[in-house]
Amino acid sequence: MKKTKGKITKGKLTSGKIIFIICIIFTCYVFIRYFIEVQLLKHYGICKKGIITNIRLTSPHTSPDLMYRFEYKGETYEGPALTDDDKQIGDSICMVFLESYPSIRRPITFFDYGETKCNCK
Repeated sequence: MKKTKGKITKGKLTSGKIIFIICIIFTCYVFIRYFIEVQLLKHYGICKKGIITNIRLTSPHTSPDLMYRFEYKGETYEGPALTDDDKQIGDSICMVFLESYPSIRRPITFFDYGETKCNCK
């Protein structure tokens, strides 16, 4: 039996490996950012009533997307309501957002009861 010495070869950093690494980093970023946003909203979020402004039907096989709008300090913020409630245009919706960065927001229905200190009635 011949003994062969194992050669330690340096792995080449190919474009495929670079793309894979970038995908892994991006995926980690998205999950970590999501987790941090939710935790910040739970602990530091403030509530504001918004209004359902539009109902978009994206497909006959899915529920409609509700679009909302709310104002805070003279700025208007809009987005999808991300809720399955049976709401109509003009109905109110309670939004939780960060005062320092109102673009980070979720509807109150996103959280379990008691997770936030909101009282949007």
